[in-house]
Amino acid sequence: MSTLVDDLASAPDAKQRVPILLAHYERALPYLLTAFGGTPLVTVFYPYGLDAHGHFVGEIHKPLPHKIPTLAVHSTTGTHPYVALTADALEWLIRERHAVGFASWAPTRSDPTRVGYARISLHPINLATQVQVAAGVLALRAALRAHALDAIPMFDGDVSATLWIPFADVPAYPPVLAWLTAFAAQVVAAHQDLLTLAADAEAGDRVRLVVATNRVGRFSSLPYSIGGTTALAMVTPLRWEEVGTFVNGSVTVENSAQRIATVGDVFGKISAQVGSQRFRELTPPTRVVSLAPSAPAQGDVRGSNLRAAVAILQDGKTRSVDEILSEAIARGLLPSSVTRKHLYIALVEYISRTRGNGREPRITQDVERNFRINRPSDDWPNVREPLATPKPIEHADALVAALRASGGGDDPSAFEQAVCDAFAALGFVATHEGGNDKPDGYLDAPLGPLGYRVMLECKTVRGTSGKVTQPDAVEAARWCESYHAQHAVLIGPSFGDDAELVTELRTHGVSAWTIADVATTLSAAIDPFTLQAAFAPGFAEDALTSILWERAHGRAKRVRVISEMLVEIGAREQRVCAGDPSDAPAITEDAAMLLIDDCLRDEGSTAYCVREDVRAAFDYLTHPLVGRAVRTGENAIVIVVESTGSSA
Repeated sequence: MSTLVDDLASAPDAKQRVPILLAHYERALPYLLTAFGGTPLVTVFYPYGLDAHGHFVGEIHKPLPHKIPTLAVHSTTGTHPYVALTADALEWLIRERHAVGFASWAPTRSDPTRVGYARISLHPINLATQVQVAAGVLALRAALRAHALDAIPMFDGDVSATLWIPFADVPAYPPVLAWLTAFAAQVVAAHQDLLTLAADAEAGDRVRLVVATNRVGRFSSLPYSIGGTTALAMVTPLRWEEVGTFVNGSVTVENSAQRIATVGDVFGKISAQVGSQRFRELTPPTRVVSLAPSAPAQGDVRGSNLRAAVAILQDGKTRSVDEILSEAIARGLLPSSVTRKHLYIALVEYISRTRGNGREPRITQDVERNFRINRPSDDWPNVREPLATPKPIEHADALVAALRASGGGDDPSAFEQAVCDAFAALGFVATHEGGNDKPDGYLDAPLGPLGYRVMLECKTVRGTSGKVTQPDAVEAARWCESYHAQHAVLIGPSFGDDAELVTELRTHGVSAWTIADVATTLSAAIDPFTLQAAFAPGFAEDALTSILWERAHGRAKRVRVISEMLVEIGAREQRVCAGDPSDAPAITEDAAMLLIDDCLRDEGSTAYCVREDVRAAFDYLTHPLVGRAVRTGENAIVIVVESTGSSA
């Protein structure tokens, strides 16, 4: 399957904006070539129109015109060809392929696996303002100066900003990423009201720092690139005195000539001033504090070794302990002092201990002593169009904050109400009762004939342990019969995971929920129909992990990948036979299964498709709201709308 967008359907106005884009990039080209000429390029397309989802295309898999140079990039996933940044490449991508923007991981000219510029991005979360973004940029500069470093500030033309840090001694990416991860934690610790490393649900109205793009193949928008806003705003390098007064998005293709004529190549000027900085002369940040939330999307995972392993294995791939350790250190998840033996023992003991307590461990080990996430293997390629996700829950962070505040307080009624409020936000009809000889509350799932009821038993915690010491599963289950409920929930700040509690939960048919579990559910906006599985006897964390894994790696992903492959294969074959429709093929279910399996093999995958998933892909592509294919028979389709994915 190719990934260079020559078959990508363009937005209706794509051709109209080509002249103005060519004129802009002609002005910016000398600056881009000076800083990044000959380095690998990631191209940004907007096939659905501006202000819509962008498609980022890096590695290529089919021949290009002879005038377009490419270069091989070696990474952990193999060797991949990329378009090299040249005048001919930019012109061809804009004129012939309707590209809008360009990005890169900013390597050196001589080696695409070595750092030319490190990057720290700032993204305003929730109600965070541009004033906060500017304040964050200045706070980062002050912290960089403490390490004798300086940077080039750039605003992306929309709401975010990035600091570009040049290094002259061409360091490798893993140690740079590890240093930046520790540095970001240090800065956040000093500016907790302004900055965060947390996910959206936990971030509040703060500015999130991101350093994860400092890897081969990851990328940031290049200076003077054009973004996908309706105004076609420019990614604008700033002089430091402009930070705090510059309006993000104020420079566009319409006035970029004036900006360039007035201030010239700001990126190149600052880079020349500070470009002698050397990474190897840096000392580690003196204070490293992790402010990441207590794994709200992963449940109550204990221990840095386990958290690191779970984070790395989330993609479903199997890894050796050496691979986990190397990646964990490179990503700043573990310090370099952790040894292979220490990590291996920690993971094996966790698996043994968890199973001994009657629970399913988050990770598992195979016969070759490698580790993977304890879920069905996912060897399917990644989707090119993102899977649909539920609408975020409004005020989820406030709901979680109320749970945490009341869960450790002296007012059980306040905690009961906070629990009811949280589940009501998920779509349940929540009733708070409380008092003597009454349940704390109950939930009704408004699903018509599929509806169900859940009884609530809420436990607050006094003291510093944070754990419910007397969970009493019997009390949680006692109201099910009289209230005609199908499920019972015991909910508190946290619980022990000893075998006795596991047995009691299963004996009395009770599900144990922690505040972290509710936070996970709110963050993922899990609906009442899907959530019923998490009310099964046992710990909700285990069921929630399965639900989220299925959402990201399950049937929806398989059907999307099959659909994308069918559109590409069908469109290609139909163009070949365009001159003789009588000889053109229709895709039957049997033919699709063979074609998809071949395509999977070509991508190095060991997965295979099944008829039910192919049939679901047919139904999806021919659905009136999708309309990419039509049926020509009971079990055959013809592609009528070519792929709008990020490759071609």
